[in-house]
Amino acid sequence: MSAPVDISMLLDDEALFQLIASVKKFPAKECTRCCTMCSKQEKDIGRPIQRCSKCHGAFYCSKECQTLDWSGHKEICGAPGTTKRLHKLATNLVLCPTLLIQLQSCCMLAFDLLKLG
Repeated sequence: MSAPVDISMLLDDEALFQLIASVKKFPAKECTRCCTMCSKQEKDIGRPIQRCSKCHGAFYCSKECQTLDWSGHKEICGAPGTTKRLHKLATNLVLCPTLLIQLQSCCMLAFDLLKLG
């Protein structure tokens, strides 16, 4: 695996600025929550996704998904310090499919996941 790619090294300042400026803010009304465990969206299950009642940073479509995720989630649930920042980051990623797709694309490029074999 090669080192992560710094996109700023691939583009000149103007091209990088244009790329960043072209990213549109995703309208909140078009954003949907999805389950932290299985990624099902509210529209898939026909009802609202529920938040973790303690930290409000995780979202679950069912009690089963909440139970399955608890072993990992309990480590950060209610922890002091970065919880609010982590919650804001996670919420922005989960609620904005455009941002999530961009993050996935960056990871694919950074870790050369497009190379076959």
